Amino acid sequence: MTDKVFVEIGTSNFDTLIPLVESGWQGYCVEPVAEYVHDLLQLNQKVVLSNCAISSYDGMLKMYQGKSDNEKWVRGSSHAVEQQGEKLLEMNSHLIKDTIDVPCYTLSSYIKRMGITSIDMLKVDTEGHENDIFDCYDWIVKPTFMKVEHTHVDDVKLRKTFEEQGYIVYTESYDLYAVR
Repeated sequence: MTDKVFVEIGTSNFDTLIPLVESGWQGYCVEPVAEYVHDLLQLNQKVVLSNCAISSYDGMLKMYQGKSDNEKWVRGSSHAVEQQGEKLLEMNSHLIKDTIDVPCYTLSSYIKRMGITSIDMLKVDTEGHENDIFDCYDWIVKPTFMKVEHTHVDDVKLRKTFEEQGYIVYTESYDLYAVR
């Protein structure tokens, strides 16, 4: 049994943290697009896969689904219709496959539902919904390390949110890293 836990929000079906399971980690992957969750089931049965979204409330979330027959980045570009950040698919409407309704939970609710008591690594890539998620997070469970895409959000605000929680923050071109 391991004591290492990762949570990945916006998993898509490529470039995931799932390989950590082979090193003994317990993984929780959150992906709102059902066909991607089905693809992930083929990779590893040991990961907890949740076909839902993480947002600023519990309920249903309307999302744009990117076309899956294009380049990887388009497959991974699905995002909420209403969000604080940039709406990549609205700006590129020819890349929208569909508008879908998915169950959503706050990060706090999801962690409680799953019985997660510690997180060693949290990866969040929600295409502009990152501030929506962290603005309402109660920080009952503070991840040790976070990798959060900041390309489509106010990264200064996101950085400040993490620093106020005691994290050391490092920013790269696309991702923000926070260590506690």
